[in-house]
Amino acid sequence: MSNPNVDDILDELAGGAPDDDDEDIFTRSVINRNPREIRTAEDTLRPHTLDEVIGQESIKRTLRTYMSSATRRGVPLDHVLLSGPPGLGKTTIASVIATEMNHALILDTGPTLNKQKMMSHVTSIINTAKEENLQIVLFVDEAHDIPKESQTILLPLLEEFKFIDIYCPKFTLVAATTEPSALPAPLRDRLSIKYHVEYYTDDELLLILKRSYRLLWELHEEQYDDYVNGLLAVDEDGNEAPTLQALRMLAHRAKGVPRAANQLLRRTQDFAIGLLSEEQDIWEAPLDPDVVKAAMTAERIDVNGLTHTERNILVTMLTRFASRSGGVGPGAIASAVGESRNTIEFVFEPNMVRLGYIERTERGRKLTPEGMAVALLEVSHATEY
Repeated sequence: MSNPNVDDILDELAGGAPDDDDEDIFTRSVINRNPREIRTAEDTLRPHTLDEVIGQESIKRTLRTYMSSATRRGVPLDHVLLSGPPGLGKTTIASVIATEMNHALILDTGPTLNKQKMMSHVTSIINTAKEENLQIVLFVDEAHDIPKESQTILLPLLEEFKFIDIYCPKFTLVAATTEPSALPAPLRDRLSIKYHVEYYTDDELLLILKRSYRLLWELHEEQYDDYVNGLLAVDEDGNEAPTLQALRMLAHRAKGVPRAANQLLRRTQDFAIGLLSEEQDIWEAPLDPDVVKAAMTAERIDVNGLTHTERNILVTMLTRFASRSGGVGPGAIASAVGESRNTIEFVFEPNMVRLGYIERTERGRKLTPEGMAVALLEVSHATEY
């Protein structure tokens, strides 16, 4: 069915056609027409196909089945919910879905998805289907913060692909959230494919870092062939090669998060490039345990991946609140280390609880023996980087 006066309706709902100052709002909302050409800050390292994705095996297995079924039926993939902590690849999964389904991709975030932007996305979905014969994957990060006015537009589109007199081509919404409990129930119910993205093992992170190493060091084809044939595995004496040792060190310090692993590798590369002469190429930059230790010492990231702030929290709990047998609250910790309570409670604490350095009790937070050991090393200036 055609859309009667669709342009006029869309302009009216979006607050009028954009003037020159507003044009960039509409054009920027469509980040990418071809998912294989998406470029963001970390896209040089981002997998583009499901075969390139490392880890998350259960997600990949079922997602491959669902995408294959949708393709054979000639329909978009059902709407998807991705929940889990930051940095685990939710955006990557969305871009992979777009690539595998040969759909265009729109990226946005819940807090910024106001009514005007929502309607501009609807315009893009309609025009892309009409002009390029492509369907859309709309990825919304932090979907629990989508404004209510935009939910009013989005919810009927997800089921009926219709809003007022606008008939919208079918599309796939991939909604990501770090707080699934805060997602509005009507939105959650419309996302029929639900995944929780898990933390990665050190071995999985090592595989990710091997791939990232090839890309960041710009290895040529013959170097790549040597690489996959075992160049990194052993040195001439049969010992584990220094490059592999270095990548293994970084994998452990990433604490289960691919984004953190790649960021640590980038910082290490900066130090490695600093050792080169002006005549040397990037691929000649050394990557070995000594370079990793230099980079991690500069970043104040210890052998377990804890930052200076995280170790400071542990030290504060040991030196100032150890006498509180029942534990200490996050507010008191925040005041003592000069951070906000929300930062302590939602940024630092979950990770240290997961890693076993802090224990939550009914009466407050307590150091575990492992957390106490880290704090004692920091106090004695014996922290290992």
